[in-house]
Amino acid sequence: MIALIQRLLLLGGLCAAAWYFTYSPSQLVAARAFDAKAEYMKRYGPVPRYQFGAMGAAEELIRRETNPGSAEAYRAGLFERSVKADETWPAGLVSGLAEAAKGGGPHAERFAKGFVYFDASEPLVARIAPQLSASLKKTGYLNAYCETGRGDVEFMYHAEPHSSSAPVAVVFPLRGRAWLWMAGTLAVYLLLLPLTRGRGAHHDLAALAALDLLCAFPAAFFFGLPFRVCDSTQAALDDPLGGPVWSWAVTAVLALALLGLARRAAWRLELDGQALTLRTLFGSQQIPLSLVAAVTLHAAGEDNDFSGIDIRLADGRVLAVDWTGLADFLPIFDYFRRYGVLQPSPAPTFSRQES
Repeated sequence: MIALIQRLLLLGGLCAAAWYFTYSPSQLVAARAFDAKAEYMKRYGPVPRYQFGAMGAAEELIRRETNPGSAEAYRAGLFERSVKADETWPAGLVSGLAEAAKGGGPHAERFAKGFVYFDASEPLVARIAPQLSASLKKTGYLNAYCETGRGDVEFMYHAEPHSSSAPVAVVFPLRGRAWLWMAGTLAVYLLLLPLTRGRGAHHDLAALAALDLLCAFPAAFFFGLPFRVCDSTQAALDDPLGGPVWSWAVTAVLALALLGLARRAAWRLELDGQALTLRTLFGSQQIPLSLVAAVTLHAAGEDNDFSGIDIRLADGRVLAVDWTGLADFLPIFDYFRRYGVLQPSPAPTFSRQES
């Protein structure tokens, strides 16, 4: 049972690490301090004299035809798609956005491409996000403006966080925990490894541990893959049949392989002076040596090489033991040979091919 618990903890811990590594919010809200006068001068102010050619002429035509005439008129046009200020905002929000643009302040790590990015569920923007979503449906614009009384703020709504320009720490806010989960899971797995040792013939634990890791890591990878490929974690959960199910099916297959490895790790054949004890994943069976009538070798493969023994009991049952990959099997084999119950196996038969 320890072997099963050990592998379940390994798989669960690595899948949890994959979850933390790939988790992303459902929506993001980007914000920046907005100076209407500076934006107006940037868009409609004097242009350098070196702009020539057709492109320069086209840009000049667009500037002339769309120029509202003043910074005030420009601001009024933009604020036709506005959202209401949230009275819970801290007083330093606008100054914090401005500081982030200069590489300082409390939001500096969230700054990228001119905006400071927030999870839409954060208290700072939680009341704004529904207004931005409604504005997007009404106007078709991803951005909207807000007059806070301490300065103007431009907001940008991102329904697909993976497609945004937000920093990795905002798009994948829990990645730091992923490494802790992975390290903790491997530590627990290694600590439980000695508990699976025991007396008698058993499968090589080092080889099984390598196979465990070869199954568990790909299983965790395919578990987390849909959360990384889809637009957000919630998008993958909302449409499991659109692709995630195939990735999770691979995880399920590898999980079954881990269960098979747990069965092999729990298997052992112990011998004392009175009985044979066969231990399996969910229990054990004790066979008195007085019931052992004979032990024969059995062959397998194209070359009919001996690969194990058949323990024949007095009640007619046969316990087949394949020694491939077993450690500490030789003492049991020697015991049967010394005490005369090991019998020669029937000669292998060959089929003659006709020419």
